[in-house]
Amino acid sequence: MVSIILQNIVQAGWDSVDFDDELSAKTKQPYPNGYNLDNLASLMGQLKGKGIPTSHTCIAGSQFTNKGQPYKNLQKLLDKTSGGEDIDQIHLMNYAVTMYPEAEYHYVTDNIKSTTELGVSSDKIMLGATTDLLNPTNLQTWINTVRGLKGSLNPNPGSTLGGLFLWSASNKEEPVDPSLMQQIKAGLGNYSESTVTNKTLVGQQNSESSTIHETSYSDILIGDNQSINQNSSSSHNFMQRPRINPDQVDKLIGYEGPDLFVLGTEHDVLYDSNGKSDRANILDLSLSEGDRIQLQGSRDDYELIKLGTSFIGRNAFYSLNKEGGEQIAFIQSIDDNGTSLELNNSDPWVFV
Repeated sequence: MVSIILQNIVQAGWDSVDFDDELSAKTKQPYPNGYNLDNLASLMGQLKGKGIPTSHTCIAGSQFTNKGQPYKNLQKLLDKTSGGEDIDQIHLMNYAVTMYPEAEYHYVTDNIKSTTELGVSSDKIMLGATTDLLNPTNLQTWINTVRGLKGSLNPNPGSTLGGLFLWSASNKEEPVDPSLMQQIKAGLGNYSESTVTNKTLVGQQNSESSTIHETSYSDILIGDNQSINQNSSSSHNFMQRPRINPDQVDKLIGYEGPDLFVLGTEHDVLYDSNGKSDRANILDLSLSEGDRIQLQGSRDDYELIKLGTSFIGRNAFYSLNKEGGEQIAFIQSIDDNGTSLELNNSDPWVFV
């Protein structure tokens, strides 16, 4: 049977194959507890050998949290595929007939935590949502969780997930509301940058604040509440590293307390060489915590464009451009509360 399925997949020219545990859960005979996992593991391994990616979709929620059959199926499948080496993505169906009510959001945190504890890396986990009762508020919660923002449902802040997948029963040509699709593009439109991320760095920080510096690669830079030296001086001296890659997109994530996001030094404007392909993504600018952004030059050298706000108005999104339109940074202000970030305000800008 495995060889027949494999042959048909190859002959059909499929780009990838997803194995949905929801289907096996509905099967009564001959495997009432799910797939024939030995056959499934064998097929996944052979597909991997032919360069065809595979994924496993899990029924998440309470069954997964309580270590029920969906969790056990994933656990067994990982054991049979050398710890999941033959599986490219794990899809967590974190929705029911409709999107979860807020009282059930904790299942998302529980399910991500349980999956990583099984040895699955975060970048393999795809967080699921459904278009039924999807709105700007719950969608932003899911987006922030994928991005690993502090305060989100992600149990590991700073650890980005593989992405977001949406399920819809609609047969419409565009099953996702265009405004929600716009929100997804704004929040995750450049998420493919994770495929070229070289490393995750921890920003230098003392007990009160962190300084996050530009690096030579596309990185995820994360502030921490511990003093960690990551190729940096122990003080908060500004530092510029050689610019090796002109297509450099860095994710800058602060931590509790005031953070300083360094986008320029006295001698150079950083992230100004290749449009949107070379920029910083500041994912959690917190005005209430005293976060600041350092720029080279003066206010007249830059323009700040407000892109929009989240549904509840707490988060606001901006594009910071050099005069002439060269984008320097994408900024998400996480506690904007309806007040606009402006270049004319003394805070949070530091010009050198």
